Amino acid sequence: MTVDWADYEAFAWSNARQSPLDDRQRANLAAWAADLLELGAADRAGVWGHASPPGRYAATVIRLAPRLGHRFKLAADRAQIAAVGIKLFKVTPDAARAARQAVDFHARALGRLPGLPNPRVQRSISAGLRPDDGPGSERGYVVQEWMRGASLEDCLRVTWAKVPVDRSVVRSLLEQLFGDIVIPLWQAGTVWWDFRDANFCCDDGVLRMIDVDSLAAYAGEILRTPARWDARDKGRATAIARLRRMSVRLLCARQGAAKSRVERGLNDAWLPFEPALQRLGHDAGAGEAARVALERFLDALEHAG
Repeated sequence: MTVDWADYEAFAWSNARQSPLDDRQRANLAAWAADLLELGAADRAGVWGHASPPGRYAATVIRLAPRLGHRFKLAADRAQIAAVGIKLFKVTPDAARAARQAVDFHARALGRLPGLPNPRVQRSISAGLRPDDGPGSERGYVVQEWMRGASLEDCLRVTWAKVPVDRSVVRSLLEQLFGDIVIPLWQAGTVWWDFRDANFCCDDGVLRMIDVDSLAAYAGEILRTPARWDARDKGRATAIARLRRMSVRLLCARQGAAKSRVERGLNDAWLPFEPALQRLGHDAGAGEAARVALERFLDALEHAG
C-alpha cells in the first residue's frame, strides 16, 4: 500500500459522526495525492506517506516520508521545513466551500499577516484545487509544515489523565501558549478566536499551534483596515474565554491538582491578567505589559490547586 492508514484506522470511529473511507476510497485518495505530488514510480511503489484521522472538513492529512522526492520539496527546503504534510479536503458541499475559503486564505493572505511566520505556528507551503472524481468535482489541498507530537487534546484526555504531569511542565506550557503565541501575534495585530486543545500539539515539552485556518476570519480586517478592530475585538472576547478554560484544563493535569481549588486559584490570578490581554495590539507598550502580567499570572498559579 502506498499510504500507511494505521493512524487513520486508530481513530475513535464509534464516537464519530462520520464513517471511515473504504479501501477503494483510500486507494483513490492516495493515487490523487501521488499525482498532485508528481511522485515517480519508485516512490509510488513503497510507503510514501502516513494518513492521520479526519477532521470536520479534511478527509485526512498525509505526512510525507522524509526521503520522498516530491513537487513541493524545493519550497519546503527553502523555508527550512523539515517535515511536510498534505491536508486533503473532503468533496461534500460543505467541505468544498470550506476548501475554497482555506485555499484562498493560504495562497493570498496567511503569509502577509503581521507576526508571521512564528516558529510556534504551523506554516503552509502551497494550496490549491484540483479536479477529482465526478463531473465538475474538485478537491482542495494545503501543503503544510508537519508539526510533530501529540495533540494537546490527546495529552489532556488520555496521557495526562492517566499520569499527571509535573507543575513545572504545566507552567512552561502556559508560558509558551501566552508568551510565544498569543502575546506576540495579538500585539502585532493578528487576533483570532478559535483556541481549542485540538489546535495545538506538544512534542517533548514544546507547544505549537497546528491549525491556522481560523485566522482567515479576520484576515480582511487585519490586512485591509488594520486601524479597525470591530471583528477582532469581538473575536478576542471569545478567545479569552477559551484561553481561560484551556488554562484550567492544563492546571488540572498537574500532579495532585483538585479542580475546585484550581478554579478558585485561577479566578484570583486571571482577574489582573485579562486586562493585559485586552489591550494587546491597541497600545505600543501593551506587549511588554502583557509579559509582565503573564509572569505575575504564572507566579500566582504556583500554589493554585
